[in-house]
Amino acid sequence: MSYITGSSSKCGAVKETTYGTAPSGAVTPLRMTAESLRATYNRLDEGVLLASKTAPQQEVGSVTVDGTVNTVLNPSFVDWLLEVSLGKVASSTTENGQYEITGDPDHLMVYDETVYNLADVNTPYLPSSTVRVNRGTQGFAYTGMTVSTLTLDATSQDFVKADIAFNGLKEETAVNTYSDAAVPGSYKCTKAKLWKSEAGSDEIDDFIDENQWTGCPVDKTYDVESTTLTIDNGTQTVPATYCSGLYSNRPLFGQRSVTVACNVPYSEDFEAFKNEYYSSEDPDMLALMLMFGSKENVTFINTSTLDVTVPKYQVYVIVPNVSITDSTANASGDSLIEASFTGTAASANGKEPLIVITRRYYEISNQQ
Repeated sequence: MSYITGSSSKCGAVKETTYGTAPSGAVTPLRMTAESLRATYNRLDEGVLLASKTAPQQEVGSVTVDGTVNTVLNPSFVDWLLEVSLGKVASSTTENGQYEITGDPDHLMVYDETVYNLADVNTPYLPSSTVRVNRGTQGFAYTGMTVSTLTLDATSQDFVKADIAFNGLKEETAVNTYSDAAVPGSYKCTKAKLWKSEAGSDEIDDFIDENQWTGCPVDKTYDVESTTLTIDNGTQTVPATYCSGLYSNRPLFGQRSVTVACNVPYSEDFEAFKNEYYSSEDPDMLALMLMFGSKENVTFINTSTLDVTVPKYQVYVIVPNVSITDSTANASGDSLIEASFTGTAASANGKEPLIVITRRYYEISNQQ
């Protein structure tokens, strides 16, 4: 028996049109760093008392599929991930025309934007996917995979990481093929910011100006070391029936939660933040926007000789109403004092969006 290293493994995913049925054709590769997908075959015996020296023979009573895929977030699969995790494509816009900076409409460009929201409460199911894995010798197709939790981890001077937890239907052996299309650079935290605004802000323009990718204005941004955003879909297992046989019924999503956790340098600014949003007897809520981009850039050249450079691929994560639930800072020896805060998305009337995520793409098609 020989060993196989993880460097020979591949993982990809595709949204299903029919729940539990694996689509044919190549899948979009995920920039996987680790995975724990598995099928659990729950065995049972009759439980009768027999005059026997050994335990009775067991049979399979049910099969469950779950696990996680850990990835480096990449523009090649971000649209799939946001749709299957949040459940709703709120709007999609593609324009090929003039892009105006500081009053100079000089550049013909392609602009593409898609906005994602949490699925409406009257939507029974989240989109399902087939996740295909090859561990070096054998390919598997995990069907009916529903995202239970998505965690985005943005740590300074690192890539943006995405950890995806699934509940699924079946594990099937398969011959897997993966798309060989060119993959853009992954999203980087050297091109990230955490912006703040008044509670209720849910538009990008509520947070930023034209220079959103240059500098860190102290009145609009938090100088954080890392941000972890978690979307929990509150998936609930539906009880098995005679018709479901060995397999589970399609899971439903319940009350969903969005949390934001940040590590920040300790300073007087942190104490002011803590007093306003956490320790006050009547604390305010605020809106936060995490933004990050790819390593590729697009430069718009104005007739006024001003060059504006932005990431070619961009993601904006807006949490319109954040209630700070914890805020700490403690000294430990003579090392730097670390501070942190945690917030939970809130909705005053149950209808306001807990989270809005916008994916943007820019490309110059012609310089005039």
